[in-house]
Amino acid sequence: GLRPDRCRSLWPEIVVDPREAYGWEAERIRWPVPTAAEIALMDAVAPWPMLVRDAARRRIVQSRSLVHPITGRHFHSWRRLARILSVHHETVRSWHAQAIDEIVTGLNR
Repeated sequence: GLRPDRCRSLWPEIVVDPREAYGWEAERIRWPVPTAAEIALMDAVAPWPMLVRDAARRRIVQSRSLVHPITGRHFHSWRRLARILSVHHETVRSWHAQAIDEIVTGLNR
C-alpha cells in the first residue's frame, strides 16, 4: 500500500557488509619486481651458504636470509630459530656470526 509522506524515509539502504560501508575495497598488494641486476646478484649470492660445512649453521644462514620484500623484516627471528633448534637465541646469533665468517673465509680463498 501507499504510505503517507510523513512515514517515508530518505535514508540510504542499510549496508550489511562493513567493508562496503564507506565505499572502499581492500587494496591488492603489488610485490616489487626485481631488476635484471638484482636477479643476477641473487644468482651470484645464492650458493654462498653452501660454503658453511655445518648443516645447522647453514640452515640458520639460509633462514635469516629470508626477508619480506615490502616490510624488510626477517621471516624468522632469532628466538624462533632457537626454538626450532632447541638452543638459546644468543647461541643461534653466535652460530650465525661463525657461519658468516666461514662464508667470508671461503670467498676470500
